[in-house]
Amino acid sequence: MEKRVAIQLAGLIRGFRFESVRDLFYERIIRQLELQGYAVDIFWHTYDIQFDDIVYSLDPSKFNVVKLVVDSDHDLQRYLQEEYKLLTHYKFHPYWEREVALSPASTGVLSHEISKDYLKYGWVKFLCSISRATKLRNEYEQRGPTASSYEWVITTSPQMEPQSDLDNLTVLDNAYMYSPKRYLCKGFYTSFYIGNAEHANYMGTFYRGVIDKTIGETLINSEPVFKRFVNKKYSIRTSLEISFNRIRYDGTRIDH
Repeated sequence: MEKRVAIQLAGLIRGFRFESVRDLFYERIIRQLELQGYAVDIFWHTYDIQFDDIVYSLDPSKFNVVKLVVDSDHDLQRYLQEEYKLLTHYKFHPYWEREVALSPASTGVLSHEISKDYLKYGWVKFLCSISRATKLRNEYEQRGPTASSYEWVITTSPQMEPQSDLDNLTVLDNAYMYSPKRYLCKGFYTSFYIGNAEHANYMGTFYRGVIDKTIGETLINSEPVFKRFVNKKYSIRTSLEISFNRIRYDGTRIDH
């Protein structure tokens, strides 16, 4: 049977809008998996409708996007407000959404009161996006020809630009989760992690499991929060050599 890897892409497009980032993602992740003998399926959820044309125009010979959902940022905000009552229960600033805060009538700069809530909103959106990407894979596994056959599932964000080749997955123990050894921040690297399908399904529930425990905090330290959630059920080895830059909309590279 053909060995298969699923890549779950979640969150904002950001740096993926640049061809150089897309090329590196292919050469250092997807191509490395292919050289290791894996077929690669991509399951993608984003709320970055401004750049969805980039996703739709990808070369299918390099990016095998099996299932894709592009949500409106406004629709996702409405869902989160209805589901979690961000304005009332968590006392979010009434203008916490970026499009409103940076409207022509505003100064163009997010105030502290607004920005602190916007950053929390980004945390909620990213977790929600991981959950929805996981759901896309689950639906495909149940109805598609590869039913429950993914040896590994990689969860990451398209804004991550790999600076080195992906590790050889064929020598890793599939009973464990893995993440890069850098930037642990007393937890583990949350922008790229690998596990089997059961691990990924569990991480897809992280969204609902920690919202109420983190959204009220002044500052959300995502790395240790992720680690605590993983350790409730599984073990993660922070041993991957692959490293990344995070690429912003304007092309700014952040060593990550």
